[in-house]
Amino acid sequence: MKVGGGSPAGKGRANAGQIFAEAVAAHQAGNFFKARKLYDSLISADRNYVPALHYLGILEAQQQHSEKALRLFDRALAILPNAADILADKGKVLIDLGRHADALPCFEEAVAVNPEHWMALQNQGAALLALKRPAEALGVFDRLLVVMKNHPAAFNNRALALKDMGRFAEAVDDVKKAVSFDGKNVEVLTNLGDALFAAKNYDEANAAYDRALALKPDLAQAWLGRANIHVELKRYEDAVVAYDKAISFKPDLAEAWQGRASVLSDHKRHKEAVADFTKAIALKPDLLGAEGARLHAKMQICDWQDFQSECDRLTAAVRQGKPNVAPFVYLGLSASAADQLACAKAWTAAKFPPPASAHTFSDTASYDKLRIVYLSADFYEHPVAYLMAGMFEAHDRARFETVAVSFGGADGSDMRRRLEKSFDRFVDAASMSEAETADFIAALQPDIVVDLMGYTGIPRTGIMARRVAPIQVSYLGFAGTMGADFIDYILADRTVIPRDRRQYYSEKIAELPGSLMVNDRARRIAENVPARSEQGLPEKGFVFCSFNQSYKISPDVFAVWMRLLKGAEGSVLWLSKHNEDAVRNLQEAARSHGIDPARMVFATRVPLNEDHLARHQLADLFLDTLPFNAHSTAADALWAGLPVLTRIGETFSGRVAASLLTALGLPELVTNTADDYEKAALDYARNPEKLAAVKAKLAANRLSAPLFDTELTTRNIERAFEAMHRRHREGLPPDHIELS
Repeated sequence: MKVGGGSPAGKGRANAGQIFAEAVAAHQAGNFFKARKLYDSLISADRNYVPALHYLGILEAQQQHSEKALRLFDRALAILPNAADILADKGKVLIDLGRHADALPCFEEAVAVNPEHWMALQNQGAALLALKRPAEALGVFDRLLVVMKNHPAAFNNRALALKDMGRFAEAVDDVKKAVSFDGKNVEVLTNLGDALFAAKNYDEANAAYDRALALKPDLAQAWLGRANIHVELKRYEDAVVAYDKAISFKPDLAEAWQGRASVLSDHKRHKEAVADFTKAIALKPDLLGAEGARLHAKMQICDWQDFQSECDRLTAAVRQGKPNVAPFVYLGLSASAADQLACAKAWTAAKFPPPASAHTFSDTASYDKLRIVYLSADFYEHPVAYLMAGMFEAHDRARFETVAVSFGGADGSDMRRRLEKSFDRFVDAASMSEAETADFIAALQPDIVVDLMGYTGIPRTGIMARRVAPIQVSYLGFAGTMGADFIDYILADRTVIPRDRRQYYSEKIAELPGSLMVNDRARRIAENVPARSEQGLPEKGFVFCSFNQSYKISPDVFAVWMRLLKGAEGSVLWLSKHNEDAVRNLQEAARSHGIDPARMVFATRVPLNEDHLARHQLADLFLDTLPFNAHSTAADALWAGLPVLTRIGETFSGRVAASLLTALGLPELVTNTADDYEKAALDYARNPEKLAAVKAKLAANRLSAPLFDTELTTRNIERAFEAMHRRHREGLPPDHIELS
């Protein structure tokens, strides 16, 4: 490095040079005390002696005295503003402090001075990666490879950029090049495992992690990679063991705490999951989705401690554009359509960067039929399948060719076999990566692809992000906006998305007449209805019922239910039993409201859906939740003849039950305020004649109103598809569609 400025002339300069050389030798030998003393003496003699300022800054950085180092670098740069080495070293300290945005200009200036400054290029790319700007980082690493041909770190980091862009196959190729040059670098081997994992090549990924662990058995990142593979292969006990290993070797690895928490929560060990999520957030406060997942786990067990303050904190993060909560989780936390849109946009931006290249689609003018691809993980014994099986069978085969692409497990059930027969083609893509599935679907040249998952379950939104069809549609699974420009339409109705609220949806609205929800009219209800005593219910007394998931029960809704039990003598509340912790917490909450916990009865799961439907007939009134309504659960109750009382909200997810009731001709069961909801429920409990009248109306409308007319809803959805396709064929962009 050539530096200048501020050193004394003549003999003084020579002495300064000797002292500086002695200081550097001590520094390199690890004698920091001596080096610091010598650097200080040089700066005392000449406060503008740049080499001493620079190297003392390096020493302070090595001693974790970052602020001191930055002050020294700034003093040196005030004298030599274009010193590329000092700029690069300052940027590296800022990166170590997590200040990537502040570091970036340092590297840019250093590279402007010296375009071949490989360290500045390397760290500039690293800063861009940390700032979620992988496409720019890729360009920087390409420049680095011109400067440093066959540099392992350049290939390794280029692979990281490609992985963040979803270009997994290219990422694997690059990191393999890095391994070929440096086969004993455990970080590079771990990155190879990560890239292979992203490409769903689990055997090779495991082999890469094994190579890394053979060199360094306590390598936490490799254990984390192994754990993630076990999760994907549904080897959950092995996953927990691997997460435990990662945590034991690196207790501050936030991603390992989060991964273990997710596995625990998926297996109904929500209380333990809350503790792990809490640890992960303490280590990394803005860890993707962790804060929302923690609150969701608490809601699964009805732990409402600090509920409102946690909701408020999440909403504040959403409004700042932070992806701290997954959109599906946020449906149960927010009553604002504007906030739900902001949440979805932040999540989409963080998870699904624009693809490097787009698929191309041929002109379908010669096709006699529209080719519709349905994408889902729920083609088995699942509520979505119960609702949609009849529609898949009812499609007009003269006008539509239907393809199912399934990435969920095949459970061997009667429902799975029924679904496999209901499409023209059924493809099991469970073993394919998102990129492979996207290429496969695009090769089918579909006219329309319908995502039935959205952000529910374990989605494959990355498939839709790669644009696999000229028209991409969101339907049924996710009751909200995707906040993504790769989804063109959302199937809805005028109730769930009123026309004056369309601005809160990134998609164009395909507005169906009646209700958006298709129902299978062929669903069987068991003839043998159990006795109340068999379900733990009293033979006499009013039975309020809510079979919603426990995470949908908010403290405010529960307070209303407790007041209803007080107001309706001898009544009970019948809930689903999702986990023991939720039962205990709800019982304690009932006591705090002055209600005997024995007045809550918890229904256990029954093997057959037809038996579950039949037992609805033991209840008198289904009580809905807000801000997240009952959806398929409300359809179950209504199909079984049980009236559903709902309160309509502002968001899609809070208006679905109102949509069902409107299409069923029962608007009197839709209330607008908490007071109206409470008064109506109490009125039905105290007036048997009024309840009998609404039950009779439900029975009369059940088979005549549009809600349960599978054929009619299928034809309406087909008309929506044809309208979308017509606009596309005419060269028009997507726009709102209103079917009469």
